[in-house]
Amino acid sequence: MPLNVCDERIRMATQSQGSLWYLNSRNVGHKEPLFRGTLGPTGLSIARFSETLGRSSYVPRLQATLAIGPDGGTLLRGWVGLSRQVRTVLYLTVIIGVPIAAGIFTVGVALLAQGKGVSALPPLLIPLALVGFGLTMFTSGMRSLRRGVPPLLNDVTTLLECPQPSVEATAT
Repeated sequence: MPLNVCDERIRMATQSQGSLWYLNSRNVGHKEPLFRGTLGPTGLSIARFSETLGRSSYVPRLQATLAIGPDGGTLLRGWVGLSRQVRTVLYLTVIIGVPIAAGIFTVGVALLAQGKGVSALPPLLIPLALVGFGLTMFTSGMRSLRRGVPPLLNDVTTLLECPQPSVEATAT
């Protein structure tokens, strides 16, 4: 399929607004968009529209560029994963949160070593609870992310009428 046709199909199926789309009177009676995201000269960043309306930050996004392929068709090259903003927040949370939790836990160990058992309980238990909560949120979110990738890729390939996408998996 030619590049301009693919670009136009993705643009027609993509909306930059989230829930505000429903409040626009011009959209009454229209089917909701397939994707939510941005399309620009440097590429596209899209997610399934219905998944972006919830509270989950673990929505898979396709970050890609469109180019003319060797056979004259369109080549969609990119990756699927968390948005850049979500990845940044996760990294910062770990970089800042872990040393703080370790410091508080160290205070608890020091208090315990001094024989102040009751005073040592909060600094020992609070960091453990926070780490447990963080791990639960992370594993739950990653499970949600893994479940969301196949439907996103299916929607893109159906929209672009791709018979069988070529997928290279790389870990980053």
